[in-house]
Amino acid sequence: MAVPDPSHFRLRDSVAVEAGEPGRVILWAPGDADGERVRLASVAGAVVESAHGVQSLLVDATPMRLTPPGWLKALRTRLGFDDGAEWRAPTGEAATVAGEKRKGLRFAWSDDADQPLTEGQAVEAWPAARIDRRLGENLFVVSGADTPSSADPDDDTSDPLKQAVATLQNARRQDDAGAELQSLIDHGAALTRSGNAAAGVPQLEKAVTLAAARQDRLRLRDARTNLGAAYLDLRRGDQAVAEFQAVLDDAREAGDRYSEKMMLSQLGTAWSLAMDPAAALRYFEAALRIAESLDDPADQADLWWRAAVCHDELGDRPSATEAGERSIALLRRLGSPVAEVYAQRLPTLTDDAAPVARGPSVLRMAMSAATALTRFAGSGFRRVDAETRAARLALCGACEQHTGVRCRACGCFTAQKTWLPHERCPLGKWPAEKRPAAERR
Repeated sequence: MAVPDPSHFRLRDSVAVEAGEPGRVILWAPGDADGERVRLASVAGAVVESAHGVQSLLVDATPMRLTPPGWLKALRTRLGFDDGAEWRAPTGEAATVAGEKRKGLRFAWSDDADQPLTEGQAVEAWPAARIDRRLGENLFVVSGADTPSSADPDDDTSDPLKQAVATLQNARRQDDAGAELQSLIDHGAALTRSGNAAAGVPQLEKAVTLAAARQDRLRLRDARTNLGAAYLDLRRGDQAVAEFQAVLDDAREAGDRYSEKMMLSQLGTAWSLAMDPAAALRYFEAALRIAESLDDPADQADLWWRAAVCHDELGDRPSATEAGERSIALLRRLGSPVAEVYAQRLPTLTDDAAPVARGPSVLRMAMSAATALTRFAGSGFRRVDAETRAARLALCGACEQHTGVRCRACGCFTAQKTWLPHERCPLGKWPAEKRPAAERR
C-alpha cells in the first residue's frame, strides 16, 4: 500500500515537509521550546498498515535544535552543547541533533481524506497506545501502538482469534462439514474483531456460499451478519447495508427477534457512519423498541447513546442530552465502567457552544473510547470469581445460540465476556455474581 501524498494529511501550518526518498514521509514539527524542532521520519522500508479504515506507518523521531547564528553557535560548540553536525530544516535553516532518537512511533491517518481521523478512532485502533501529538487534521503520532493488548486476563483460551483458529482446525481434522462452516464464520468474525476485516471477508464470503448451498438458514444469517460487519469495518457501506437488510428480512420471517434487533442496530450504524443521522435514528429507535420488549438493558443503554449521537448531529441538543442521560442511568445500573466515560462527555452538550448540526457529534469520540475500553478484558476491569465465570460458560455452552466461540444473540465472544461483572446474558440465563453486598449497585 502506497504512502499518500502529504496533502492527504492536511498538515498544520507549523509542520513542514522535508523532501525525501520516494515512499517515505519526513516531517518537521515544533519542539517544546523556541528554536527546537522534531524531525519525524518514516522508517526506511516500513510498509503502510491498514485496519478499521485507519492507516499507519512506523516512524522515528529525532529532536533537533535550530543552529544559532555567529558567535553564539561558536560558544555553544566550545562548551560542548553542539556536536557540529548540521542538518537543513525544510525552511533552509541549519539544525543540529539535540537528543536521543525515539523509535517505535507511528504516523496514523484515515484512509479517507474527506473523513479525517479522530482521536477516538485512534484510541479504538490502538487501545494500549498514547496519542503523542497531532500534526494535521488527518495525522496523529501515536506511541506504544505496537504493544500487544491482553485479549484476556490469563491465557490463550480467552483469545477469540486463537479459539476460532483452534476450532476450525479441529473441524477440518474431523471432516465435519457443519462444524467447519460454523468455524469459518467464527474465524471471520474474530479476524474482524481483531482489526483484520480484510482477512475476515474471504472467510465469511466462503461461509455464505457454503451455508446457502446447504440451505442452512440459521448459519446463513450468522455468516451474512458477520460479513456485513466486516464490510462496514472496511467502509464498504453499500455492501454492508445489503447484507444487513437481507438478514433483517429473513429474521423477521423466521421470528428471530434478537437478529432483527441486531440488524436494525447495524443498519443504524451504517447510516450513522454515512453521516445520515436522520436515517440512523429511525433504525436505532426501532431496535430500541425491541430491546425494551426483550428486557435487554445493555442493548438499551447502547442504543440510547447511539440515538444521542444522532440527535446531536441533527442539532437537537435537548433530545441528545435526554437520550444520553438514559444511557448513563442504565449503564450505572449495570455497573458498567462505560458509564463514567459517557458521563464525562455528556456535559459538553450543555455549554455555550453552538449545536453541531450535521457535523460529527462530540459524543462519537466517547463511543469510540468506550468501544476500545470494553473490547479488552485485560484493561483493568474487576473480574468475577472463578465459580461465577465457570457457571456462565457452562450455561453458554449448553445454549442453542452459542457457536462454541460466540453468542449469536448478542454477538459476544463468550470466553471474554464471561469475565466481566457488568455484563449480562441477553436471554437472562446467567446467574448473579457472588460478591459482597457493599459492592453491588
